[in-house]
This record gives sequence, C-alpha cells and structure tokens, in this order.
Amino acid sequence: MSYYEFETIDKNCFKYNGTEYYMNKQYPNDYHFNIFDLGVLSGSMFSVFKGCDIRILCSNAKPYEIRKLHKAIDMASGIYFSILISFASNEEKYRTNKILECMENKSYYTEYSPCLFEKEANEKIYKSILKDYIYEI
Repeated sequence: MSYYEFETIDKNCFKYNGTEYYMNKQYPNDYHFNIFDLGVLSGSMFSVFKGCDIRILCSNAKPYEIRKLHKAIDMASGIYFSILISFASNEEKYRTNKILECMENKSYYTEYSPCLFEKEANEKIYKSILKDYIYEI
C-alpha cells in the first residue's frame, strides 16, 4: 500500500487531495496557476524558470547542496526569486546566512514536516512568497 493514495486520471496525470500532477511537460492551459518542479536548475531549464511569475529555488544546507544552490543563484543573477532551505541545523543556517546575506532575494528556512503535503508547518512562508497572488475573503 502506498503512503500517498494518488488517483490515476490518465497516463500523464495523477491526482492527490484535489491537486493534479502532470508528467512529460503536458500542462493544461485552463488553470489559474501551474507549479513546475525543474529539478536541478541548469541551462536547459533556466528559460522556464526565468519565465515564471514566481520563482523559488529549493535546497538544503548540506555543503554539496549549497554549491549547487550557489551555481543556480549565479545563473539567475538579475532576476528576483525566493530561496527555500530545508533540513538546516542552526550551524548550517549560520553558514548559509553568511553566503546569502548580501543578496536582494528573500531566503526562508522551512520547518521540519514529515508529511510532504502537510498544510500548516510552513504556511507563513508560502503566504509571504505568494502574497501578491492571494486574495482572502
């Protein structure tokens, strides 16, 4: 039995908790927004990243990941994006802050959440990033 119960819509689409996940770069045009997981930001995916309204670089604070993050930051210089860093100890946060402190981009450290789809652990972070697009009634 799977930990997450995804409903299969077709060979290109799965659904979990009302959210559809598309594979093979086949995205519908009739949504208010799409989220793209680009993996490691590289030259071939940079144009997609650059074309997004909201850009988020995700990393953790391990030394080998910080090197990849630094390369992505260099690649994306001149455009605004947010940085999400997960699984960081206090020492790693200190070291990472030293690297990121001179940047205009906003960086966030996520709280631990054992469930990928947990709604509240990092809600304030996501609301901060999406604030210009959220309309609460």
